[in-house]
Amino acid sequence: MFDKRYVFLGAISLALLLAALANSAPVLIEVDLESKSDFEYAQNLNLSPWARWGNIFLAEADQEILSLLKQAGIEYDLITSSPRAFENYLVAPRPGAGLSLVTQVLGKPVLNRTEQRLVQLTATQVDKIRSQGFTVLEIGQEPIPFTYVTKLEVRQPAGIVADWIQTLVDQVSQDSLQAYNLRLQNFQTRYSYSDSIASAREWIMDKFASFGIDSLYLDHFFWDSDQWNVVATVPGTAEPDALIIVGGHYDSVTYNQSPGPATYAPGADDNGSGTAATLEIARIIAQNPLPQTVVFVPFAQEEQGLRGSSAYAAEAFAEGKDIRFMLNMDMIGYKPNTTNVNLLHDPPSVAVADLMVSLATTYAGLTGIKGSASGNSDHWHFMQKGWRAVFAHEYVFNSQGWHKNTDIVDSMDFDYMTKVVKLALATVASLSQNSCQAYAGDTNQDGSITLEDAIYLVRHLFGGGETFNIDPQCKGDVNASGNLTLGDAIRLANFIFGKPGDWTPIATGSCCSL
Repeated sequence: MFDKRYVFLGAISLALLLAALANSAPVLIEVDLESKSDFEYAQNLNLSPWARWGNIFLAEADQEILSLLKQAGIEYDLITSSPRAFENYLVAPRPGAGLSLVTQVLGKPVLNRTEQRLVQLTATQVDKIRSQGFTVLEIGQEPIPFTYVTKLEVRQPAGIVADWIQTLVDQVSQDSLQAYNLRLQNFQTRYSYSDSIASAREWIMDKFASFGIDSLYLDHFFWDSDQWNVVATVPGTAEPDALIIVGGHYDSVTYNQSPGPATYAPGADDNGSGTAATLEIARIIAQNPLPQTVVFVPFAQEEQGLRGSSAYAAEAFAEGKDIRFMLNMDMIGYKPNTTNVNLLHDPPSVAVADLMVSLATTYAGLTGIKGSASGNSDHWHFMQKGWRAVFAHEYVFNSQGWHKNTDIVDSMDFDYMTKVVKLALATVASLSQNSCQAYAGDTNQDGSITLEDAIYLVRHLFGGGETFNIDPQCKGDVNASGNLTLGDAIRLANFIFGKPGDWTPIATGSCCSL
């Protein structure tokens, strides 16, 4: 006869074993690593980041790591003790759409804490929530880069640079934007699985080519079908390896609308507007190349979970591309909008958002409204790689047309849309000049502007008996007069010692586009 004591002891042992396994199983935490020292400490631990908002990470961690974080005084929130029980998703609405009661009940607020929810879902539930108009992004399948993003300093354009930006902005054509948008609508649908999206893609390629852009290709990726981003590149004149990405998705979708997305999904605002804007900015920059390279990318399959931007960002990161900034435009033309535009960003991108607020008033007659970005459009995967990005989005949300067959040109205000495009162009032009401005005044080429530069310039002007390597139009002509004179040295000294007035060295000549 079997001894019941052994059965009892076996049950206790099994319970202890299961408890031990539970205590050692990885958990999902949210940890704020804004402090560089906290980040460097955490970097040495075995954290597996799944998503980020700047230097705030959702990360999988073993139990022993939690004790180490506590010992180091690094606070964290436990998101779930069972991160692998189901597939994990970030759920987010378009700005202004609001979260549904379902996601508020099921999900836990994460990252920026305002809109995004972490939800564990089945495939059927994913389809259901997506059909309600939410972006549903799977996380946890591939860790994201565990990097630290530093604060960015951005200069306001001034003097000749500001005037040059105005000449670009003045070239934005409302008629062109309206024509592009109408043509995109007239494909009837740009649904990812329709025949029409291939025709739309070829038309977009032809438009880029008509602007004189010869660096042009279809960027293939596969998720559940063969899909292609369109990629058009205008090389930079001074820093060709420094990239600015400008884009917005070109696919469209409707949910619960007859006759269905494969037949009719006009997508004038979502996102014919962002695609048209990308084309118009490309037309102008193709004829006015900037110091940095600008890559224009109408993304595919955004409506199925940001698949095109995910594929492009992953490939660019693997290739070590130096992406300085990404501007995403998605839904920028709904008729009730007149003066306000949302500028949605994460913490590392706040300096660019601040710049855009200023540029909005100066070049577009708009009021920029800063807000928190979430994973609801193509900027997100660039932020996940640690690159700075801003999502430009209409202030009054197009709820009547979003993912419906009422998203048509008649609901658009092209005067407002033109203003947003002017802001976008001014932003790209200003940022492209930003690092170039530092070249002017660095006469000894040591990478910084100090008193040594003013002395170097004076000695060059008055014959110091040495060979001086100064590009007069680029590094020495800091007042952009066209000549190298004592006035340049005086201006440079005033800038170095912070004298009242705008003495900022103005970039000209071969290192810039001016």
